[in-house]
Amino acid sequence: MLKQNLLANEQVLHQASVHWVIFVAPAIWTLATLYLLPQTTMQWQMLGYATGFGAIYYLIRALVRYYTSEYVVTNKRVLMKFGLIHRHSLELFLHKVEGIQVSQNLLGQILGYGTIVITGAGGTRDPFPLIGQPLTFRRKVLSQVELTFAQSKGR
Repeated sequence: MLKQNLLANEQVLHQASVHWVIFVAPAIWTLATLYLLPQTTMQWQMLGYATGFGAIYYLIRALVRYYTSEYVVTNKRVLMKFGLIHRHSLELFLHKVEGIQVSQNLLGQILGYGTIVITGAGGTRDPFPLIGQPLTFRRKVLSQVELTFAQSKGR
């Protein structure tokens, strides 16, 4: 899908993905299911089936998020997309980027994930949560913005 969206002479310089932390909730629900299902009383087994449905729901949700997300820096644009039914996307030319903010809580700093907020011309602010290695992504965007600015001044 990424190759379909590239412009003429546009090259992918950096690609990020959703962090693996999105699979923690399905794992916890699965562990709860595996603990509850073998219990001897019917009430605990019924609770085990309910947590099993929760595990399936959260796993499908995480897989959809993982496979529908694209975070790319090219030599011309920043492209960020996620979602299947409710699609959230941003395609911003580098000369239109006014700022890029990274927000990480303590766990995000330890595990290497965070939310990127890109501010474009006109004050639009688009948040993209749970991106792996967000500081690297920000550095790649800013270095390309600087390069684009220097090239436009040199013309």
